Amino acid sequence: MLKTKDKIVQQAIQQFNQEGIASVSLKAIAKELNISDGNLRYHYKTKEDLVIAVLEAMKKDLFLMKQSFSSKEQLPNKDFFHHFFKGSYQIIFTYRCVYLDQVWLYHHMKNYTKIFSAYVNEWRQDFLETFKIMREIGVLSANYSDEQYKMLFEQLYIYSNSWILYYEQQTEKEIAYYVAICMSILAPYWNTTN
Repeated sequence: MLKTKDKIVQQAIQQFNQEGIASVSLKAIAKELNISDGNLRYHYKTKEDLVIAVLEAMKKDLFLMKQSFSSKEQLPNKDFFHHFFKGSYQIIFTYRCVYLDQVWLYHHMKNYTKIFSAYVNEWRQDFLETFKIMREIGVLSANYSDEQYKMLFEQLYIYSNSWILYYEQQTEKEIAYYVAICMSILAPYWNTTN
């Protein structure tokens, strides 16, 4: 059984996804859970604290997914990235409020912004390290500079942040379409000599 703190986060995700983070109050979440506003605020004093908890839940899910890929002891290749992007997009859909409300969050929640920026930097470093390994083992082309691989990460990051704006339903076919677009961004970088 979920603890009250976890129930609050799950309810917040649901309401934030449906109505937008800016539109949902802590009182509205407490009402849906049939708890007092004071009980909710015992766990999360401010809306920003709760939004950070939602972000942390998303980070945990993405970390577990990333860890499951790492534990397969598989060298990163096209199939690896295809499955990785598919899993990432399913998680992004679950926490779509974080992406759909990004501009509002950046303007109204400074602590959240710092945490989200650090999270993006962690992903940037992970991707750049993966790209480096993939070049060393010949999966990615060595014809591109470190700077070009940094730009590749930025392209993938920008796309991964924005595809959710166009996503209508959670269907396998639709996710496959967006994954295919992401894979096409990577296409010029594959080493064609292997």
